[in-house]
Amino acid sequence: MKSEIRQKIRQSVVIVLLTCILLNAMAPMAVSAAEGTIKLSKNMISLGAGATEVVGVDYSSIPTGYADLAVVASDPAVAAVCMFDNGNGTAALAIGAIGKGTTTVAVYRTSNAAVVAYVTVRCGLAAKNQVYTEIAGDMVTTTYDDRIVQYPTILHGKNGASMVVSGIVIERERGLDKLCVSGQFVSGDSKLPGMNTFYANFYDFGGILLKRQAVYTRDPADYKVMKLEWFIPEGVATIILE
Repeated sequence: MKSEIRQKIRQSVVIVLLTCILLNAMAPMAVSAAEGTIKLSKNMISLGAGATEVVGVDYSSIPTGYADLAVVASDPAVAAVCMFDNGNGTAALAIGAIGKGTTTVAVYRTSNAAVVAYVTVRCGLAAKNQVYTEIAGDMVTTTYDDRIVQYPTILHGKNGASMVVSGIVIERERGLDKLCVSGQFVSGDSKLPGMNTFYANFYDFGGILLKRQAVYTRDPADYKVMKLEWFIPEGVATIILE
């Protein structure tokens, strides 16, 4: 339910940003030097809860000037953005953290969205090499320095399979991260006894669902402790377990 709500919130702005990305991918063929370029002083920032940072924007080569520029955040529930003209070919892009997660902010030409620059914004994440966990009702959020994992206290798999989560960790080895979840086995698949299926949803920095990935596991031998493992796709910022 929570992932569906988040998806609806960002649908309208994501469409705009996706258009920018797709057009930008064709930039070598579609954009001439006369169209100008947009340059940002930073391509990634990290903000604490409620913090604001200003990123410099250089649009001096844009022939139509500041009036042709627009800004959009792929997930407005994570960060609020606004831009102010300095009047000398530069502008100030103010980005404020209003939620937890990672989003992408794009500054682009309204007359040609292929002319675009991006900054990745990470809000409310843990300090480097730190991890912290918050519990709200039956939902748990574990925050790392580079991604967020959200999950209910009881995972509900396919056909009634379920487990109570007691431990979660991200193993990092040779660039291939793995999400490891352990807990108390409660009930198995009613239609396929002995084999259970659980799901994880992987979102990118813009809040777009990259993959809904199933993991299959047998009933634990001692009927107590169950272990689940997912390999994390590249570019994932948020993981939501069902």
